[in-house]
Amino acid sequence: MSGKPYPEGVTEIVAALARCEELRETIDKLEPMVEKLKDARAEYQELSEKISKKLDAMDLQAQGNFGFGGRMGWFLAEMRRQIVAAVRRGG
Repeated sequence: MSGKPYPEGVTEIVAALARCEELRETIDKLEPMVEKLKDARAEYQELSEKISKKLDAMDLQAQGNFGFGGRMGWFLAEMRRQIVAAVRRGG
């Protein structure tokens, strides 16, 4: 390179370096959240599968079976009872 760098180029590089620093700070803040999101999605998937298996075991997914209405009614009543109890406990 001959001569001095032109001032506009230096200004653009300084601005780009400042933006890079801002982005690095943003990345440092967001990276832990991305890991939490990944973990939350994995746990959500596991729980969804567990719920589905539990419902299958209770025979609550197949309508038309003998006693389906009673089983579903009991399940919903028990779920409501547990929710009400949790709300009363404050949790």
